[in-house]
Amino acid sequence: MNDPWQNEDKTWKFLLEELPEKVREDGEYQNARNYSNPQNAQLTFENKFSQELRRYIREHLEEYRQFTDNKTFRSWLINASFNLNYNQDKTAE
Repeated sequence: MNDPWQNEDKTWKFLLEELPEKVREDGEYQNARNYSNPQNAQLTFENKFSQELRRYIREHLEEYRQFTDNKTFRSWLINASFNLNYNQDKTAE
């Protein structure tokens, strides 16, 4: 498989561990898995998987939009992150 991911390990961890775990915890999926046939359980899994992926994208898209569209927020975030990072590195020495 040709992987176009920039952070492949993190991406695969999210797609193959974190996302399926969220679906596994979903009550509707648990019900379908425990009390339905495999085909219905898989359809429920597919629906919940897609729903969770869309939720994740929506949540992170808002952060990206704020970063790209709001110069004040972008400047604050970069400065705050730099200061935390820079000072943390200095105190670790």
